[in-house]
Amino acid sequence: MLRAGAGALLLGGAAAGAYWALDSLRSPCTPRTGSAHDIPAELLDRLWRGLDPRSFIDMHVHVVGDTTGAAGDESWINPAMMQISHPFLFAHFAVFADASCVVDHPAGIGRAYLDRLLELVREFPEGARFLLLALDGWHDPSGSWDAERTILKVSNDYVAGLAHRYRDRFAWAASVHPYRKDAIQALDHAAAAGASAVKWIPYLMGIDPASPQCDAFYARLAALRLPLIVHSGWEHSLIAEADQEWGNPLRLRRPLDSGVTVVAAHCATQGDMRDDERDGAVQVPAFQLLRRLIEEPRYRGKLYGDISGVISTGRDPRMVRELVLDERWRGRLLNGSDYPLPGATFLTPAARLVELGFLAPEELAQVAQIQSHNPLLFDFAVKRLLRIDARPFDSSIFQSSAIFRARAKG
Repeated sequence: MLRAGAGALLLGGAAAGAYWALDSLRSPCTPRTGSAHDIPAELLDRLWRGLDPRSFIDMHVHVVGDTTGAAGDESWINPAMMQISHPFLFAHFAVFADASCVVDHPAGIGRAYLDRLLELVREFPEGARFLLLALDGWHDPSGSWDAERTILKVSNDYVAGLAHRYRDRFAWAASVHPYRKDAIQALDHAAAAGASAVKWIPYLMGIDPASPQCDAFYARLAALRLPLIVHSGWEHSLIAEADQEWGNPLRLRRPLDSGVTVVAAHCATQGDMRDDERDGAVQVPAFQLLRRLIEEPRYRGKLYGDISGVISTGRDPRMVRELVLDERWRGRLLNGSDYPLPGATFLTPAARLVELGFLAPEELAQVAQIQSHNPLLFDFAVKRLLRIDARPFDSSIFQSSAIFRARAKG
């Protein structure tokens, strides 16, 4: 069943309703109109200098479909997410809806979400693309879908349709639960429809990536050359029966050893996980476990991490330092925004990034101005301007579209 408890992101469950009244927490949702939002040409040149927009991809962009359908529909939001009687879930949805600027469109969230996203991506140069993520629901070990435990479903067909309609801007990642009785057929269908990857959030879908039950799925993924994007590390505790250990990076050995290219979303930068490969199975930072896999030569060219969310409040800034400075991560990182979360300004306040030394003080006004009207561009700008001991994120992070276009061209 869905969990009803205290706390949501950085909000307590009791604060769910109050969230709407706190302008300091709300996304400004300002449209890109007038000279007040013009971005200086010098700044745009800095952001794109040395980059080819045709090789740019933001590989972590969430979408949402229709929210008014029946539980069996392919795109669906659990009604508990929009009911104040479930404050923990409601607070999560409040942040998501506010960050994507759809709070004033309860009957047409899918259309409003898309309109806002299209407005944001148009500020990127021609050729820059964004990977839209589908999301399958919770399935039990028998392969049966469980509506009560499903938070959100975003169908492959819906996301594929967006990518085909706006092919100059969007690519798409399918989501197929490996326990489904039709998992292989659904995967083949997605590949034939041009999917560039498969996305899982194990905690929200009921998937143990280390289960032998996934082996046939991994074999087909490897044959199709479709990367598997997997949430790694801690996930917000929304489902009572879910196991945080499903996000343990060590569980990614099974798909990797099956020949699958794996992207560990968020670089496992939150949470402690069990280290079953050491005596005592002690709890250690999930980031440390992912680093262990990154260090293994056999996974070079097969295992990557995405940097979505790594600069947000609640992540350890020491991990960001390592991602920038440590040579072990060079060539292993991919750019992702985790949109719409950059739209939740309290999660990534620009002033905090200056306090941490990630941005120069003179850059604060410029990035804050971008954040006020385009959180997607803000996320990119911060990661391009960020410096750790005068060193930036490697430019290859922002030139990784070939990893996701290989299948589409095959």
